[in-house]
Amino acid sequence: MKSIELYGRGDRLGANITTMISQIICAVKNKYYVVYNRNFINHNDDVCHVPYNQTYSTTVFIESLFDFIDDHNKQCDPHGERIRIDTIHFFTMISSVLQCVKLDLITYFKQNIYERLEPHFKKNAISRNYYAKIPFDPSKTIAVHLRLNDTRHYSDYDGSICANHFRNVIDNDQIANNNTHFEAIRLGGTNFQAPLSNHKILTQIKIAQQKYPDHKVVLITSPGENTSNLPYECIQSSDESFDLFLLCNANVLILSRSTFAISSLFFGNPTEVYLPLWGHLPCFGLYTKFDHCKINYFI
Repeated sequence: MKSIELYGRGDRLGANITTMISQIICAVKNKYYVVYNRNFINHNDDVCHVPYNQTYSTTVFIESLFDFIDDHNKQCDPHGERIRIDTIHFFTMISSVLQCVKLDLITYFKQNIYERLEPHFKKNAISRNYYAKIPFDPSKTIAVHLRLNDTRHYSDYDGSICANHFRNVIDNDQIANNNTHFEAIRLGGTNFQAPLSNHKILTQIKIAQQKYPDHKVVLITSPGENTSNLPYECIQSSDESFDLFLLCNANVLILSRSTFAISSLFFGNPTEVYLPLWGHLPCFGLYTKFDHCKINYFI
């Protein structure tokens, strides 16, 4: 039996969660032992070439994934040939795992991993007092994630061109890569994490409120952002892990173009999700023939 070495990326929390989950899915599917070092923290940005662990290892999400790995490893042989997944090329990594399981990664995670991971997640969240600090009724909240911060000056765009191109690649049982991205750009598409226009945000809020009229709208974004042009309560926490935890607990989500937002779908159990199209989504199986999530996609 083989062992898989767990690797990270020099990115932010969402990219590292989704990178780690993809490798764990590969390990679960193939019954690979997972080689990692929970206590190793690398402060070098070039982390794609060292065994996984970053400063995010202390977050409730990564810590819970480590706890799951420890349980998983008890059932596996640690002495097999070591392999690794290419975590440098994000599209290739995510879509290769997708083509291995033939099911969107969120559904696969829910069906094969989350039940065993959830007790760890709840325990770790309780130890941080996260549940006691939720400032809204999770069952009656429409949580809107605003991807701003380092992208706040970027313009909104139509993500359907890239999403459709990536979907065609995935639906033809191929693995996406950087060339897929550049081909979509040549077709006139745009594909990067950028804020949604106020018009799009307000449109999706209106749609959600029509279906859930008794729900309160709450915005979640980075500290210091100006959201005065959106007439809703705004949560701006200095703890990005807590912000993601809040998204995981709201039962209606309007999400941004970000891997941070996608991460909430793995750990949460929302009743309704509104998600903008962009090129990254099909790599997870979303918006493809493998999609079982019943998400409301919008342009």
